[in-house]
Formats: sequence, structure tokens, C-alpha cells
Amino acid sequence: MKKNILYLITAVVIASAAFVACQKNNGNENGDIDNNEPKIQMTATASVGFEFKLEIAGTGTMKIKWGDGTAVETHTLSGDGSHYSHNYKKSDSYSIIITGNITYLNCNTSNITFLDVSQHTALTKLDCSNNRLTNLDISKNTELIYLDCNGNNLTDLNISKNLALVYLFCGGNRLTNLDISRNLALVHLFCGINHLTNLDVSKHNALTKLICSANRLTNLDVSKNRWLTELNCKGNKLTNLDVRNNTMLKDLICSSNDLSRTALDALFETLHIFFVDGKSINIAGNPGSHQCDPSIAKNKGWAVIL
Repeated sequence: MKKNILYLITAVVIASAAFVACQKNNGNENGDIDNNEPKIQMTATASVGFEFKLEIAGTGTMKIKWGDGTAVETHTLSGDGSHYSHNYKKSDSYSIIITGNITYLNCNTSNITFLDVSQHTALTKLDCSNNRLTNLDISKNTELIYLDCNGNNLTDLNISKNLALVYLFCGGNRLTNLDISRNLALVHLFCGINHLTNLDVSKHNALTKLICSANRLTNLDVSKNRWLTELNCKGNKLTNLDVRNNTMLKDLICSSNDLSRTALDALFETLHIFFVDGKSINIAGNPGSHQCDPSIAKNKGWAVIL
């Protein structure tokens, strides 16, 4: 009889411990993170007094675990976005976890070295610019419309699954290739300050702004981009440029390329004559910039910057 009672007490203790562990792992009344909910995870390196800032939008309730032992925060999400911040008291690397129905995340300039958004498939806008990311997997974020990953250390960016992308800012990385062949909805593309040797925008009829400066492009065909209003291809290796089909163009910066006098005069001939207030073309730093004939462009209403 005593032995049976002992077995019963032991079983109750084990069951109780398992229940507590389950509550700890899956969230409890104290507001802990529920591991069954979709999570955004990131790692940030913080110094003493470092203020980590986030801007988040979505619906329902969100929880943030700052990774330094402080209490998990619970917030009501707003569709317009709200700002959140946390001060770290010692220098260390911290793992931050966020749960909730999040549609917009801005974690720029936060010294982030790791970011996992793969569980948040409803994400439509992501700004993780000016961090220290070497990898960014957005293959599961098929609803993404806006992506800003400028100023990181990315050597590769796969956006083949992100067919809804309208705004893409991936400049200031280490990209040697950028395949946008499936991203036909692109309107704004900034891929400057990379190591690109080729850029195919021939399928992007909706493109209005293209900034591909400071790369290694030797050719750039914008003949299909009829809605283009701004083109900045400064600091490449272009030897010719034809914009005869870009009748909406207003700002053209093609400085610091390899355009000769003949190539620049030919470019001037392709500039449109339609009235657009403030039309300008910057050709400074090209081999032929001081031998060409700017009057060809000026007679069409273009200001020429030498």
C-alpha cells in the first residue's frame, strides 16, 4: 500500500514538472513567448547604453523578447505602425524574438548580424538597411511589396519568389549578380554601389526610377522602360547609352563612365524634346565631356552638367 502511494506521488510530481515545462515552452500567464506562434528572430550586437529601435505594424497582439533577461513585452499592433525601443545595459550579442501578425518591420541601423523572417509570410514591407547582414532569406515572404536591404554585406540576394515586389533597394552591398527576371512589378530599383557587371531590365515596363550607379556595367539597355523618369548610371564602364524610347525621362546622370565625345553627342541626339520642367543630364567625368557639343541637348530643353 505504501509502495503504491509512493508511486502515485512520484507520478504526480513528474506530471506536474512536465506541465510546468510545457507552460514555459509554449507561453504562460506571465507573458512568455509562445513557441508555437510564428516568430521573427534577429541577433544584434549592442554596446552599453545602446538603444535598439524597431518600427512594426500589423494586427492583433505582439510580443517582444529582448534577450537580456528583461520581461517579455506585450503590445497591441497598429496597422499604421508604432515605434518600440530597448536600452541594453551591457555589451553583448542579444537574440531578439518577436511574435504576432506582423505586416511591416523596420529594423534599420540596429547592428543586426542575423535576421529570420521566414515564418512571417504575411510580411509586405521590410526595411533591414544599414546593418551587418551577410545573408537574407525572403523566399517565404511572397507578399513582400517593399524591400530595403541597403548597406549590408550581402553577396547574394534571391528574389525569385517575391513576385509582388514593387520597390527594391539593395544598394551598398557586395552583389555580383541580381536576377530580377521574375519581378515584373518593379517600379523603383536601387542597386547602386555593388559589383554588378550585368543588369537586365528589359522586362520591366513599369519601372520609373533606376539607380544602378557605382557598379561595373559595360552595357545598359533601357529601351523597354518607357515610363522611366529618373536614371542614374553614374560610375560604371558604359561606352554608349541610348534613351530615345524614354520620353518621360527628367533626370539622367551618366557621369564618370567611358563615354567619348562621339558617344555623348549620340546620346544627346536620343534625348526627347517633350516639355518636362527641370530636365537635366549630368555627363561630368567622361572622357568626352569637354569635347562634346552640349548645345544638342540644350536645344531640346535639357540642362547639361559638365
